[in-house]
Amino acid sequence: MAYGEGLRQLNPISPELIAEALSALCPPDGAVVDIGCGRGATLDWLRAHSDYDLRGVEPDPDYAVACGALTGRAEALPLTDDSCDAALMECVFSLLTETDKAAAELLRVLRPGGVLLLSDLYGRRGGAELTESTLLRHIYTEDELRGLWQQAGFDCLSFTDHTFEMQTLLAQMIMDGIDCDCCEPANRALLKQVKAGYGLWVFRSRKGEDDARI
Repeated sequence: MAYGEGLRQLNPISPELIAEALSALCPPDGAVVDIGCGRGATLDWLRAHSDYDLRGVEPDPDYAVACGALTGRAEALPLTDDSCDAALMECVFSLLTETDKAAAELLRVLRPGGVLLLSDLYGRRGGAELTESTLLRHIYTEDELRGLWQQAGFDCLSFTDHTFEMQTLLAQMIMDGIDCDCCEPANRALLKQVKAGYGLWVFRSRKGEDDARI
């Protein structure tokens, strides 16, 4: 559980939990990319505690330099085809405006059978557009999010709810006087309306499966 200067670092799920999920899905020396890695909190932890071939992609050039990541966006990843065994996308998908491009890019860079660990806000009572937010673009329901990735060529292997961890993190941020775009009055009302929760999804790429059946 960690936070930083903006929503891009807001992450209720610990690197330890991410590592535990990865261990069952990715070879010990597999290639793992953290998309929208911020200042590299998860990358730094995995570098210290695993043998993965790690790389990060971050749109903020200053953050990218600070954590040794590539500068780039989820919609146009600076990675070659079939170059990754696993990808992380933490608190990123809800920020994107071109989600179809991002999903297609994930499918491109993951090897056949590669996995995506996606953690983000979701609406437990419905989805919403956050028109007043400078960062968040959309909150999907769990079914909507599954459907988007299913259509993009992925199967959902698992989903776990981490709403309690999100609530604990936000409470701590408020106590510490940390500003968060989610806490603006209009956004807070909307998050309450959709009964916002936080989840971790594991998706597996179906790339190559149709060819294998021929």
